[in-house]
Amino acid sequence: MAAAPLPLSVISFSLILLFHLATRLLLLLLPRENVHPEQRQLAREIKDLLRNANALSTPSTFSKAAKLRRAAAVKEKELAQFRKNSAEQRHWSKLLWFLQPLLKCIFYISLGCWFWGVPVAHIPSNLLRPLGDLLSWRSENGTSQDYVTVGILPWMVLSTRTCIFLSEKMIPWL
Repeated sequence: MAAAPLPLSVISFSLILLFHLATRLLLLLLPRENVHPEQRQLAREIKDLLRNANALSTPSTFSKAAKLRRAAAVKEKELAQFRKNSAEQRHWSKLLWFLQPLLKCIFYISLGCWFWGVPVAHIPSNLLRPLGDLLSWRSENGTSQDYVTVGILPWMVLSTRTCIFLSEKMIPWL
């Protein structure tokens, strides 16, 4: 005996939930801080080295001041490399922040086109007495006496709000 196929409501809800979880994880992985703590630490060390080198301005301490200036120059190169890498990361971060709404639009439009005109769920009409016609908008069968067929647009609205709530509870670090 073959297994019964999953209802379209479960499939569409699962797709929306997976999409929201994926976007939430993606936002969690993106860097949120403009200046990394290591950058601050390096800048502070450079400043201290240069201050100490400038304080040693007598001829007898010239070699020690030169060593401190060379150490500061090495740390400045390291800081420049770190800033270059963080600039690349910020570029990708900005790109993903820009693409996220675009991906959401494409996702919802494709989901709507995929299930357009197909009843996604069948709900007893006594549960949805005043809202039956509203929920059956653009579904094939419309309403009958026993049940209401729910179209994809109202189902996506309800599922999206529920999935946003669930994804915030499942991944609360953002």
